[in-house]
Amino acid sequence: MVRAIEGTCTVGIGLLRHACGRDAVASCVYCGRPFCESHGERRPDHADSCSRRACRRKQRDVQSHLEWKQRVYESNRVSVCAQEDCGERMRHQCSRCRLMFCEEHVESLPIVSTSSGTDARGVVCEHCRARRRVWE
Repeated sequence: MVRAIEGTCTVGIGLLRHACGRDAVASCVYCGRPFCESHGERRPDHADSCSRRACRRKQRDVQSHLEWKQRVYESNRVSVCAQEDCGERMRHQCSRCRLMFCEEHVESLPIVSTSSGTDARGVVCEHCRARRRVWE
């Protein structure tokens, strides 16, 4: 089912960053704002994203994260820590990427639960911990 997008493009253009104003074709999956054909990318997987700097950065991060997961997943298939160049047995699952790591390559961090709005502790790998600043 295709959902019609109402409104106009809100991506800022020019020196004073006035909104584009053309008819919107999609909404950005990262910021939720509508964008026109010229100010975003429509994807077959419906992960449409606008051309705002923060949204482009998030899109690049997701792509590199998926490539990383595919690359290190093979270690988990043989019960080894997913951290590259680590040969220890896997013992802990990362709360974010769901890969398995040895004790040395995870740490306990507060994880915000969006459903209840409360903080809980979770085990996070080094890779996912480094990605937090892109998403916060």
